[in-house]
Amino acid sequence: VRSFFRYLVREEILSKNPTASLILPRVEQKISRNHLSQKEMFDFLELMDLKTITGFYDRTLFEMAYATAARINEVLEIRLDEVNLEDGLVRITHAMGGVERTVPLTATAKDFLKFFIERVRPVWLRGNQAEFLFPTFKGTRQLVRYVIERLAGYAKLAGLPRKISFHVFRRSCATHLLEAGVDVRLIQTLLGHEDISSTQAYLLTTTKDLREVLIRHHPLEKKF
Repeated sequence: VRSFFRYLVREEILSKNPTASLILPRVEQKISRNHLSQKEMFDFLELMDLKTITGFYDRTLFEMAYATAARINEVLEIRLDEVNLEDGLVRITHAMGGVERTVPLTATAKDFLKFFIERVRPVWLRGNQAEFLFPTFKGTRQLVRYVIERLAGYAKLAGLPRKISFHVFRRSCATHLLEAGVDVRLIQTLLGHEDISSTQAYLLTTTKDLREVLIRHHPLEKKF
């Protein structure tokens, strides 16, 4: 509305902008809470049965998602030759917006990947060849439907109080790094955001988190 009246004044259709002194109500920004606490995430990952090929496959895939904060299609598009276990890095080449990035692996994700690639993946493929890190049994790109169904099953088994999507790994990773004090610009690089505002929209800082930061760092909280 304000833009429209500014246009009318600029075109000399009106002599005065009637909205110039108008005070608009403040709109509360709604932030999605689609993330898990650190305990919820660790408990969730522990649900997978590592004694089974499928369980180890699922655990490795979800560990990768949580470690790299990659989107579901980014994870499923990762090729085997894009994983550098020696340096602990993975290239995300099929990223949203075409922004390719290289991200580090956590020690846990690296250990799972090493065992998965060397021992589990060949059994999963049943003699078939595949360029994808996480293929189907036949060696083709894994289906999004498979991942979503597995995620839903584990979430139900975990008794999570809310419905979660694959994006929960991305948002949880970013939130947990923020809680640990990691610079938001480093998180921006990890997420592959060109604009810092996109990263800030992902991150959730609770009042409790803010209070703890103030207690630790604010000069007036220091006891002499």
